[in-house]
Amino acid sequence: MGVRGLWDHVLDEKIIKEYRIPEDYVRMAIAMQEEEIHRRLGLYRHGRPLIDFGGKTVIIVDDGIATGATMLVAIRYAKTMAAREIVVAIPVASEEALEKIGKDEAVDRVVCIEKTGPYFFAVGEHYEHFSQVSDEEVVQALQSIRPKT
Repeated sequence: MGVRGLWDHVLDEKIIKEYRIPEDYVRMAIAMQEEEIHRRLGLYRHGRPLIDFGGKTVIIVDDGIATGATMLVAIRYAKTMAAREIVVAIPVASEEALEKIGKDEAVDRVVCIEKTGPYFFAVGEHYEHFSQVSDEEVVQALQSIRPKT
């Protein structure tokens, strides 16, 4: 099964409306993100099929959740791939994001160490060192756990 169509677009309609973001800009941003998804899948998976979640417990881990949009996409993807149970595990999240995720019927359990107050601006605020993981680091980590053929 191909990847296209397996993920959902989660848009923050409130922000789009508040900041009067043009529909053309939203469409362009979606297209750019889809292109990035395909680039990363090609680089990380090297043509290998997607993991079969069917009947399995899937634990989705993130370093933190500010808006919840990315996590909602991951949850919906796991559900589309027939996960039996979906658990979300995060060290820190905004109240608003936890509320959104908690309302999602696909989620069986949410584990969050620290819920922040209403003024949550960025996940990185909660870490002493918060740098992005490079493509090279991801590829290296994946290679270290792949069975040798």
